[in-house]
Amino acid sequence: LPLLQAIQALLDLTPNLTTLLSPNGQRFVSHPNFTGTADLNNLATFYIRCGSRCTEEHAPLKTRLDYLALDPLFEAFYEQTDTMLREAEESGSIMEHYQKFEGGCCAHCSGHPAAVIPAGFVDGESLYFEMDGFERFW
Repeated sequence: LPLLQAIQALLDLTPNLTTLLSPNGQRFVSHPNFTGTADLNNLATFYIRCGSRCTEEHAPLKTRLDYLALDPLFEAFYEQTDTMLREAEESGSIMEHYQKFEGGCCAHCSGHPAAVIPAGFVDGESLYFEMDGFERFW
């Protein structure tokens, strides 16, 4: 999907998403206009990738700023599901769950959305510029 269309799709979709938690602690989202659920981490991976593509594809400033509006939405999704996980663990209503990460490293180092988004590691991702892009804008 071209970057501009991908970001617009995220902008259209995300404001109406509701977060859910499965019995084993998997994070999901649902949308009132669609049936079923989607894995929040998969959607967040797509979102993170779009931020990186802004730099790689030398996106115009407007596209980068449009993408920037998504940062607080995804942070809120993870804050909500973190709260749900904590409450479910405290009440004993969640089965024990384990997450495997790439390369045997921690969630942050493997770039897992549930770790890097709440930690603020992807905030402003769309505003990274290579020198030639920076010089074009300023």
